[in-house]
Amino acid sequence: PLPESETPKSWAQAVGKLEQTGLLAGSFFWKGPGHDGMGAMLHNPATGLAVLAQFFIRGQHDLDIASEVLSSFRDHTNGKTVPWTMFGLTARIPSNFVLDTFSFKPGHYRVSYWLPATKKGERLPPGKGKGVSLVFDRYAPASVFLKGTSIEAWVTDNMDGAPKSGNGIESGEKKVMWDVVEKTSLLRRILRREVYNRGRVWIVDDENTVLGVHARGSIAAPADQFNGICESYGIV
Repeated sequence: PLPESETPKSWAQAVGKLEQTGLLAGSFFWKGPGHDGMGAMLHNPATGLAVLAQFFIRGQHDLDIASEVLSSFRDHTNGKTVPWTMFGLTARIPSNFVLDTFSFKPGHYRVSYWLPATKKGERLPPGKGKGVSLVFDRYAPASVFLKGTSIEAWVTDNMDGAPKSGNGIESGEKKVMWDVVEKTSLLRRILRREVYNRGRVWIVDDENTVLGVHARGSIAAPADQFNGICESYGIV
């Protein structure tokens, strides 16, 4: 690692610009016959991107160019969606969510992602502090889970994360949707500690499966973004 006191000014400025974009950065250097080397290890906790950047330095001119190139680096997946596929399920999620937990049990698969709402410079493990969880569920066989009951009754009675029956739920024969504020009061609104919950559960007849997505936390999931996520979620 390169001590801060020995870091060239132009390089330190470039690293500083990268850190302002949310990247974690560490610098290093090496010496070789006829040239030196400068490098940086970069990581974006929001997207999982990891990069090792290396430059051969033969003089101040090379160092200036390397610093300029490094400072121009950006993670272009920010603000976009990225695909994931596992255990026969697939979806696209916003690139700023990180994997939190997953569970694959007979009849029930669950994958949970997390978007932190932390202050600048504050770094907490996924699922800790303020933020929103994005949860994907899969239940099968649906004919067994839903035997003798409606999908709304089954969801409200059995699905972790779903609100109770009648609390902002809209349902049809084969789907359930909700968009509620679970914990709210004047004080919570002032302190921005309300808990938002948006979800959708539906039956996939030809696969005899129930799929569900819900977003819950201190950040309200935008309707268009959430609908896009649900539309991308399916069986492969």
